[in-house]
Amino acid sequence: MKSVTTILFVENDAVALTMYQKRLQREGFHVEIAEDGTLSRVKIVDPSFFNWPALPVALAETIVPDFPLVNKSFNLSYAGNDL
Repeated sequence: MKSVTTILFVENDAVALTMYQKRLQREGFHVEIAEDGTLSRVKIVDPSFFNWPALPVALAETIVPDFPLVNKSFNLSYAGNDL
């Protein structure tokens, strides 16, 4: 089963909102619209946030000096993980 990515779209211009909503839906996205232009709930994460769980798997059975190379391979951000 294919998972669908949800996009929250905030736009005050009704024409632009409709145009982007139709285009994103054609591309296969589920579009949520903030009707009044306000956000009630937002969690901002660094793009590397979703790569962190892969780190222990990549480091399994390796030596400690391999850590910097693996870290850079995943482009991990230490500060971004705490957002």
